[in-house]
Amino acid sequence: MKDDLFLNNLIGVFATSITTRMETAISALGGRSLSHDSALVLIHSHPGDSIDALRKSLDLTHSGAVRLINTLEKEDLVDRLPSPEDRRAVRLYLTEKGKEQVQTILDVRSKAIESSISELSDEQRAALRDIIETALPKSITDQVEAKRVCRYCDLNTCFETGCPIYHEITSRA
Repeated sequence: MKDDLFLNNLIGVFATSITTRMETAISALGGRSLSHDSALVLIHSHPGDSIDALRKSLDLTHSGAVRLINTLEKEDLVDRLPSPEDRRAVRLYLTEKGKEQVQTILDVRSKAIESSISELSDEQRAALRDIIETALPKSITDQVEAKRVCRYCDLNTCFETGCPIYHEITSRA
């Protein structure tokens, strides 16, 4: 029991440390806020999603999501295009400038994470990967939560390797 509590503390501190490094590095890019940056990455990962889908993924109110998209659109990072299914709705896409910003965010994120695990041997990295691939998907309840926790993911990398969260969510459907 005591060992479990200690392990819980270690996992919590490690997760907080990585999150702090990542958020600090992304904030240093000079974006308006982490919500803006994570919105860009989500739109990159899910082009054509609605404002409502983005709102749910970022846990924002509808008006908060609209304000966020208004800002990103004014900064020429996001385009709103009419939905082919419903002319009242819009679909979100990145502009070229938005795509460049996302690549910068993903690069900085990757470096921040790497700095947390740089001392691990190849064997330790493989063991960590196995543990995370086993434990993480079981903690995700639905697609909205999957998008929320993957809001800074480089989905191209994940899908090339085999995303454990996507596999878990689709196997439940």
